[in-house]
Amino acid sequence: MSTEGHPVEATDSFGKRVGVQAAVLAVLLSAFTICAHRAHTETIVMGNEASNEWSHYQAKRIREYQLEMNSDLLKLTAPNNSETGKTIADYTKQRVQYNQELSEIKKNAEEKVKEGTLAHRRASYFDLSEGLLEIALVLSSLYFLSHKKLFPFSGLLLGAGGVVVGLLGLLLH
Repeated sequence: MSTEGHPVEATDSFGKRVGVQAAVLAVLLSAFTICAHRAHTETIVMGNEASNEWSHYQAKRIREYQLEMNSDLLKLTAPNNSETGKTIADYTKQRVQYNQELSEIKKNAEEKVKEGTLAHRRASYFDLSEGLLEIALVLSSLYFLSHKKLFPFSGLLLGAGGVVVGLLGLLLH
């Protein structure tokens, strides 16, 4: 039996190895594709969480500012009596509490931003790994059409590069 003038041997041991190589590349491609999808999802989740934390920060900051303004207005417009003094003291106490909370909320928001940035970097590594493994799989498969050993060897090299890049993505912390 022949394909386009090239004889096909039923016992092509190199072809069998190339088939196994293609199968391994496909499995690795699937694994790093899943990693890429999860990293992209994590990027989105961390971005949403960071946005929520910054919104929380802004809301607390507005409340703190409003208490400051209310204290200033009371000092200017209300008579100097014990009720005014008590209200201003309460506002001051609340402002101190808000300032402490603001520091914690800001710290949480900045941490979420860092986590999102890391997830985005990891996703980039996994995307590159995925691309290299896809090309490696195609190049390896071209052996079956051309019977040229250059294709599976170049596929092996690109596949190894894809695995290295994917492993670097896994090691990012």
